[in-house]
Amino acid sequence: MSLLGRSYPQVLPALVGDRWHGTARAYGTPAVLPGVGAAVAAVLVALVLGRRDHPGLRSLGAVLLGIAVAALGLAPGLVPAGAILVLVGLLATGTMTLLNAGLQVAVPDDAQGRVLSLYTLLAAGMPALGGWLLGTALSPAGPPVVIILVGAVLSVLALRLGRASSRSTRHLPP
Repeated sequence: MSLLGRSYPQVLPALVGDRWHGTARAYGTPAVLPGVGAAVAAVLVALVLGRRDHPGLRSLGAVLLGIAVAALGLAPGLVPAGAILVLVGLLATGTMTLLNAGLQVAVPDDAQGRVLSLYTLLAAGMPALGGWLLGTALSPAGPPVVIILVGAVLSVLALRLGRASSRSTRHLPP
């Protein structure tokens, strides 16, 4: 998820300039809007979902994140893109928070530190690698096409991983 779902900020300047014909000044607002969604997600997850594991909601969040990222490439202007960016921030943070909570529930206490350290390394490092991959693809394809493809691939992978995860955890003891 971090490789594709959290690498869109590296493409955002190109989308603002090429797709929506914005200037450097216009880039500031779209850059901050995912943070608004992230703040809302943090509150929602903490207050509404609590400490229980929600594997179906994690998978749904990742699929919806892919759809929202793809929609960003289709946005006709900065205002609709802004609303989509709030949603992207909400879905990315909410899904990552649920993934983190799911790991804490599933991993034995004596291994949690190692597993969560690896998870944090991947969550922090993969967006940079994804940004490089997206930047490499920008030249031949252009920002909207790249971001639409990234969203589509993310959704398909999330669906496949969600199905595989539900099959593998079905047989675990409570």
